[in-house]
Amino acid sequence: MTFYLGIDVGCKSLDVAIFTPGAAAATHIGAYPNDSKGVKRLLRDLAKTPITHALLEATGGYENAALDWLSAHMPITRIASHRSAAYARSLGQYAKSDPVDARTLAQMAAGTTPRPHTAPTLERKALRGLVKVRDQLVQMRDDNRRRIKQADTVDAAAVLKRVNASIEREIKKLDGQLRDAAMACDAERVEQLTRVPGVGKVMVAMLIGYLPELGQCGNRQITALVGVAPYVKQSGKRDAPRQIMAGRPYVRRIMYMAALSSIRAKASPLRAYYKGLRARGKLAKVAIVACMRKLLIMLNAMVRNGTPWQKNAMA
Repeated sequence: MTFYLGIDVGCKSLDVAIFTPGAAAATHIGAYPNDSKGVKRLLRDLAKTPITHALLEATGGYENAALDWLSAHMPITRIASHRSAAYARSLGQYAKSDPVDARTLAQMAAGTTPRPHTAPTLERKALRGLVKVRDQLVQMRDDNRRRIKQADTVDAAAVLKRVNASIEREIKKLDGQLRDAAMACDAERVEQLTRVPGVGKVMVAMLIGYLPELGQCGNRQITALVGVAPYVKQSGKRDAPRQIMAGRPYVRRIMYMAALSSIRAKASPLRAYYKGLRARGKLAKVAIVACMRKLLIMLNAMVRNGTPWQKNAMA
């Protein structure tokens, strides 16, 4: 008999449902604490039930621990929350609760191609943590810069400036830690990628931490994973411009800054490519995204083939 599992993740609990093809609906089997004890209890309850595929949503990181633990015992896939919401609407289901969401995910698991999660190594976890907190600090700093301009008094602006000075010091410390953490994770790849113009230590750390598929996918797959693949927007007589969407925002933000930096550098091959696109009438942001895509495809080919950076690689 085939069984599929759906797990609705909350900050404190995991609602679990099970589905068997041919059944009228999935069955809610209970709620478990979202911690190691809760997951162990769930695994004990499922010990005699062979799970073909389990499905859970990305929930702001609350799913990470359960995902890593469960992946050692069953094929489990993490999906974006909008996918399960769209699936529920396709069934004409508009009620929403944790048990209902778990049942929907269990039923959806039966028709979803598994993309089994592989738990990251301790080194990769450490690197991801540093990359994520640096990104958060950069956002805090930039938000405060805007607040400083809008501050009503000199004293209020001074407080924000002191906060930003502290944030800047922490970012500089993290920049030093990122290379060490990236080297501990994959020293060979760090050396290979840092030779590419416009690719700094922050981008290298981001790629190693959040894009382990680099070098293992085709060009279309890797650009879709990052979210720089242009999707067609056509229906009837309407033919709108192509649009990028989804993907991994952390990686995409750093790719944007790297492409922008490379475009501004006089000796960069991306600069000529960007100017050529602009000369053909492409909008600035469209041209920048095209440069991001070209840079990513080149890095993917380098890692896949184990080749070093070459000046004509992006010509």
